Amino acid sequence: MPEIVVFDPTVPAPQEDSDGARSLAARKSDLSGKTIGFLWNTKGNADVYLDEIAHLLGKKHPGIVPLMFEKKSASMAMEPEVYAALLECDAVVNAFGD
Repeated sequence: MPEIVVFDPTVPAPQEDSDGARSLAARKSDLSGKTIGFLWNTKGNADVYLDEIAHLLGKKHPGIVPLMFEKKSASMAMEPEVYAALLECDAVVNAFGD
């Protein structure tokens, strides 16, 4: 049976393992003036959550540029143009709802 690795975002990022497993992305110390992508998977209330996160980040980090994106379906991969736009962002917040 394949091993499933679960990352807890509340703890420091683990170092790369000897088997080449990747660690979590480095955290940015300041988001002020950065472009932040927000990806909604179209499930209920995730958009409300993302709007609130964008609002709170804007208060804490003045000048952020929030860009909102949505997938056409929660059960499908995001469209290539959405993926390309997210790659241009300094950070991305993804949310799932129900």
